[in-house]
Amino acid sequence: MQILKFHLNILALCFIQGLSCQSIVLTPTKAYADINEPLTLTCTYIGYINVGGTKWNINNQHTPYIVRQQGNICSGNGIFADGNIYRVGCPTDTSFTVTILRVQQEHLNVPWECLDRDRTSNTVNILLKVSVAKVELSGPSSSFMKEHSRQTIKCKTSPSRPQPSVSWYLYESDNSVKHKITANSSIQIHNSEDELVAVESTLQFYPNRSINNWMLNCEALTDDATSAIYSKSLALNVAYPPEKPVIIGFTDGEKYSLIESEFGNLSCSSQGGNPLANLTWNCYNSKPTSITIEDKTVFSTVTWSGFRGQSSCLCISHHSWSGTTQNTTVMIDIFCKLYILYYIR
Repeated sequence: MQILKFHLNILALCFIQGLSCQSIVLTPTKAYADINEPLTLTCTYIGYINVGGTKWNINNQHTPYIVRQQGNICSGNGIFADGNIYRVGCPTDTSFTVTILRVQQEHLNVPWECLDRDRTSNTVNILLKVSVAKVELSGPSSSFMKEHSRQTIKCKTSPSRPQPSVSWYLYESDNSVKHKITANSSIQIHNSEDELVAVESTLQFYPNRSINNWMLNCEALTDDATSAIYSKSLALNVAYPPEKPVIIGFTDGEKYSLIESEFGNLSCSSQGGNPLANLTWNCYNSKPTSITIEDKTVFSTVTWSGFRGQSSCLCISHHSWSGTTQNTTVMIDIFCKLYILYYIR
């Protein structure tokens, strides 16, 4: 499709400027092949009419080979006449093909051109495909990712040919649907000898609690889905604060009545958060609290002795990773004991 668009653009430019625009294009311009697999080269004459045949120059030889259309028969001479090695084609009167039925080592790195009397196409070298051997993923240095903070994750392929594409995926479990990430990624190209290319993709990622415990990985793809190579998976451990703590049976700021010198008992819970919250109490002469955890909810109970002057009791939630501290308060109302003295006369 891109080659066709290129051809149409040339013709449109020639028509607008009133030029005699002729060119010869050999495609694919980057010819990658596997050993023992077929490869087709197409020579197209742009701006020509009824060419009828074309000359092919292989490895800068002095005498080109010919592919010709005669009547309804398309044929080739020289080595192109060997039907066990090559197949020629004449799709139109201005395009001609040569298919190497099974690419061998001697076909690699050999330059090909097609030509007429005074024009020559671009040069195409047949290069061996090199699949991606591995994909390395490097993530954050910490196991926790703070919610909504930018995370930089990199994925680098081994050198391959042609240049591989890299895609990022999010998924909940091994058996769940993978969701492709289409934004906030960039690539760097690292070229080496023989047109081998390693690709490094950088993902700028802002995790949230909805994908906590999900997995993230990248995929490198050369030509087709069968050549896809996956990186290791990164477990997303997203740190986020819990809900505000609740003193069970009371709303924030509600009054709690207690008779002087008797023991007060309160229970507090903190739901959610990753990691779970650390609960503490501020209740005057309170005794050490008990902590229990049930289904991602932390419970803490406090016992203290009531006396005059007490005004409030606080349950405090500490969450180190998000840097948040939240508290819930009950107001303490102390009733004094009434002592009745009996005098005996």
